[in-house]
Amino acid sequence: MLEAGETVVRRDIYSGRVWSAAALVVVDDSPDELVAVRMPGSEWIGAAGYPGHERVQTAFTTGSWDLERYRWSATWGLLHVRHDRHFNVIDLHDAATGDLSCWYVNFERPAKRHDDGRAYDTLDLMLDLVVLADRSTLWKDEDHWAWARASGVFEPADVATVESVRAEVEADARAGRGAFTDDWLDWRPDGVAAPDLPADWDRPPVA
Repeated sequence: MLEAGETVVRRDIYSGRVWSAAALVVVDDSPDELVAVRMPGSEWIGAAGYPGHERVQTAFTTGSWDLERYRWSATWGLLHVRHDRHFNVIDLHDAATGDLSCWYVNFERPAKRHDDGRAYDTLDLMLDLVVLADRSTLWKDEDHWAWARASGVFEPADVATVESVRAEVEADARAGRGAFTDDWLDWRPDGVAAPDLPADWDRPPVA
């Protein structure tokens, strides 16, 4: 387990390669859940040409892409990461005001933590759910999800699991239960600096 204030790296791994890597700051680390914040100005590395779904489609189908360095901006997000579910909930806040913008549900592979705890591997599965402060919901990138399913770029087990849980996740979000409580909404990243990626951001994936 890491201490609050240490850097942990979130990585998307596709075809055994890093698709993206983002530097986060640990807020709380327990056996069940890692809570970490993504700060404005923090460094991340991603496929060249971000954003742009046509480039994503080409990269995923050809297995070829280049990486570029970026800086996060506009929002800060509190990530609630678990190893036992196919989604991650992000409390997304406006960087200027600190107000909650939404709960952002990123459907992704369950997190696999590296032995030293300083990085975890997952893969964004393209489907997202936006949960507004009034608990209304909006599905995002369903066209990307449909393309991914039709193209077979994700493991069938991942696709089947996401399809089996998405209605329950939306119901929990609307009801404010499960992963969608207000427990962390008063937390603020006071004094938290935006980290750079560590030198070993491109370490081999978790087996």
